[in-house]
Amino acid sequence: MEVTARLRGQITAKEVQIGAMRTFAADRNPDLQVAQQELESLKRELAKIEESWKQVCNNRPEWPRCG
Repeated sequence: MEVTARLRGQITAKEVQIGAMRTFAADRNPDLQVAQQELESLKRELAKIEESWKQVCNNRPEWPRCG
């Protein structure tokens, strides 16, 4: 699904950003903390969407996206 692909891309980009920030920023760096919060938010959003699709597929296994 397009939305999950977009979120996975954003998660990967945020992980790369955080990895780069860790080379120069301490854990208490406000920008690093914001980036980590954004990453967690993206992961929660992806998990919600994936869980919703699981429920849909349990009810409609014949749908092409559920196969």
